[in-house]
Amino acid sequence: MSDLSADFITPYEVYFNLILHLLLESKEIRMAEMNEYIEKQINGLQNPKISTRYDACESLRVATTIPPEAIKALQNAINDPNAEVADAANRALSIHLSSETTQKKQDVNMNDGNKPEIMVYLIMLGIPTLIFVPFIYITNDTGNSQCTGILSILYVVVCIVILASIESGKNKAEVLKHSRNELLQFREQYQVIRGATVIPENAKEITYFKASGQSPIRLANSKNNVFIWKLVDNICFFPSEPDTVKSIKLDDVKIFTIPISQIEYFAKRGEIFRENKISGGGGGGSSIGGAVAGQLIAGGVGAVIGSRKKINEIKSELITHDTRETFLNYFDDNKKRHSLFFDVYAYQIFNDLIPEKEYNILSAIKSSDIIKNQINTGNKTSVTDQLRELAKLRDDGIITDDEFNEKKKQLLDKIT
Repeated sequence: MSDLSADFITPYEVYFNLILHLLLESKEIRMAEMNEYIEKQINGLQNPKISTRYDACESLRVATTIPPEAIKALQNAINDPNAEVADAANRALSIHLSSETTQKKQDVNMNDGNKPEIMVYLIMLGIPTLIFVPFIYITNDTGNSQCTGILSILYVVVCIVILASIESGKNKAEVLKHSRNELLQFREQYQVIRGATVIPENAKEITYFKASGQSPIRLANSKNNVFIWKLVDNICFFPSEPDTVKSIKLDDVKIFTIPISQIEYFAKRGEIFRENKISGGGGGGSSIGGAVAGQLIAGGVGAVIGSRKKINEIKSELITHDTRETFLNYFDDNKKRHSLFFDVYAYQIFNDLIPEKEYNILSAIKSSDIIKNQINTGNKTSVTDQLRELAKLRDDGIITDDEFNEKKKQLLDKIT
């Protein structure tokens, strides 16, 4: 066998170098995802809503590992004014402080979490290596240089494709890392503004969808939670901490107010319905390909059996479509109407804060006023006709002036 150390050892080197690179890449991506999740829970511990702070403590408690920053945040949460939140923080701390070294435990967990991905990469790179390299050795040993060249080129092409995939994954990790850093910076700026803003403890949190085209008030660029509360004669909004940088602009992190007198009404629209999707079934017919295969394997009987198509299992899937939403109509200072759209559950919050602006209630009040106005108009018309009749009787000399004035006074008293 000829000496291949100079020409054909590189495929194995490429293979193991790629595996090493993928291990590091996979770990970096997983670390970025975990850090983003932990950062979200740490911010949740500073949320004014009690349930959000409690959920953050519970999420950190069940997490496999948490960094020192989360430990410090939980230590601060022990002094939370709410007893349930403080107890939840204490339980989370008791679990994570019992381990010898949190960071060491985190590293071990990350390595364990990489095992499924490592196996995928080993198989992905190992198969072409096991196929091509032995044949390259054999063809080179037999002196078939043309075949050796073709196999070598094919192997290089496969490696290039794999390298391109790895580079794509690396770029994805860089984008993820950049987005995460950008989001962390945005959240730090948000927390500064949030800390300088007074939001009542009883403020509710609802999900904002969008605003009408010319609305001067835009609580976010896309779907995002907002705080809402009533202050004297105003409804106030303040955006919650966003999940992405694109969902809200920093300039919009402020209190928006709408005077209640400028709110036209709020209402619900849309519907919820369920669709039963059926898939599968069919089959049972003839298959020419199956008949040929059956004939070759088991003769005529096999042809008959093989010609039968497989009957697929019938599956039923219930799909829910929910298009419901709450909308709030208001007028700006120029008397132009605009709308804000929220999730369907915001309806009850609005109903608690400004029940007098609920559409059905306003419609009932308006209908009552119309009926009352028609009754009053009818009374006035009847009195006017009677006064004309009295004046005619007086002019004809049938009643005296004193009698006319007395009757006139009685009729006018009915409409005042």
